[in-house]
Amino acid sequence: MTDVQNDRPVESEPVEPEPTPAPPSAELVLLKPDRGAVVLIMGIIGIVSAPIWFVCCAPLGAVSVALGIIAWVMGNRDLKDMRSGLMDPGGQGLTQAGQICGIVATILGGLVLLMVLLMVLLMLAMWVVMIIVTVAETGTLDISTP
Repeated sequence: MTDVQNDRPVESEPVEPEPTPAPPSAELVLLKPDRGAVVLIMGIIGIVSAPIWFVCCAPLGAVSVALGIIAWVMGNRDLKDMRSGLMDPGGQGLTQAGQICGIVATILGGLVLLMVLLMVLLMLAMWVVMIIVTVAETGTLDISTP
């Protein structure tokens, strides 16, 4: 190519080749989604359910313990995966809060179950004492109503 005004050849500017993009699989790292909200909800339900089960339906206090243990274990696993880079760290705060709620729910649920067990043992002890007193007073084990 020549320059029309000066009659001399024009140097063309070098054309830079466009960079080739890397294949998507080389750079793309798929992280497991965080379950922070799920862990937190289970921990909170476990905490709230412990006193409710004690007042209303004491044998179901195991639900509080079960939810607490599940939240605790899920929280531990998820936090470990977040630290190792296998899980999205965006829900780390929720996961930690859920893990702590799971620990508290496990302790509260365990205390509720312990109190229920103590109440049952106390009722059995009172029943045994009533039988002993009846036998001592009457000389027989007749506990029928008159």
